[in-house]
Amino acid sequence: MPGMIDCHVHLRSGPSDKVRLGAGDVPSHLDMSLPTITLKGLARARRSLEMGVTMLRDVGDVGNIAVCLRDAIDAGIVVGPRILASGPNLTTTGGTADYFPDWLIRTDIETRVADGVEWVRKAVRRNIKNKTDWIKFFATGTFGDGGDQDFTDAEMSVMVEEAHNKGKYVCAHACFEKGTLAAVKAGVDTIEHGSRLDDRIIEAMLERGTALVPTIYIFEAIVTTGEASKMRDSAISAAKRTLDRHVESFRKAWRAGVPIAMGSDCGNAVTEHGTNARELELMVRYGMSEMDAIVAATLGAATALRLQEQTGSIEVGKSADIVVVNGDPLTDISVLKDQRNIELVMKDGAIIRSPSNTMAEAPYGVA
Repeated sequence: MPGMIDCHVHLRSGPSDKVRLGAGDVPSHLDMSLPTITLKGLARARRSLEMGVTMLRDVGDVGNIAVCLRDAIDAGIVVGPRILASGPNLTTTGGTADYFPDWLIRTDIETRVADGVEWVRKAVRRNIKNKTDWIKFFATGTFGDGGDQDFTDAEMSVMVEEAHNKGKYVCAHACFEKGTLAAVKAGVDTIEHGSRLDDRIIEAMLERGTALVPTIYIFEAIVTTGEASKMRDSAISAAKRTLDRHVESFRKAWRAGVPIAMGSDCGNAVTEHGTNARELELMVRYGMSEMDAIVAATLGAATALRLQEQTGSIEVGKSADIVVVNGDPLTDISVLKDQRNIELVMKDGAIIRSPSNTMAEAPYGVA
């Protein structure tokens, strides 16, 4: 089968960092050096590659580490999956990703805090200056903290306009109706999460060809393992309230014909890098056929990322990203989540993992 593509990961973090998904928490990775975060990010990226994920889109890093990793991998300095980098998330003052208290002197570089049309335009330009492939912003709050809409309609529109004018694409974190609809109308290319999709939003997505990256895995994982991972009770309760609605939104969008791309949200307190295929298992559980889920992780994902002419299927002229699986994912999608079933991974025609040469033997541990 073609190499898989995960459209929603965070290489900056993982369960070992004890990231706590709670409103207002300062991310634990902020007490690490950027070189440490970058090296951990490389180990995480390699772990996904070993599981047959040959491309990752990082949707929110720190210090542009995803750009660094992308360039080092492309140059052959280190081995890893193909990476698309979004750089640091864009957010508003007091918005979902504005972590810092007022008494802390800051430069607004870390979270790209931006208010007003011209400052938003500048923030987009700054990310593009740092050689990002995508722009990621928070259109709404996350599932547990309200925030129906963060940026204004005008701010979202100029964000998309500026990115598209420079040949870049835009993805929006969107969990509530008002901000999600505004982001779609502004012209974003993908909606991340989409926890509350009503008929108006789905109609707008269909009209514009906006793809959905549903990330069911993160919500399901919080509900089932959040307590064991010592997450905040409020986050677990919010995820429980959200999961059913989230699944129904996914089903409704899929049945309506909204393009779906796989995104695991690996890189949180309960979603370890390398467990990406758990998202496919949940897509099948909640309505997709096995083939539909595989397409969402291959050609569907490539199409959402505007890379369908280069990858996503095994065809002459495309990148030779190929995975050989011991088992039939068309009858049992869960075979893809077991490392023992991933017999061979090829990226750009080079064998990365095989029975006689596994990446597990390389000197890169689990981050």
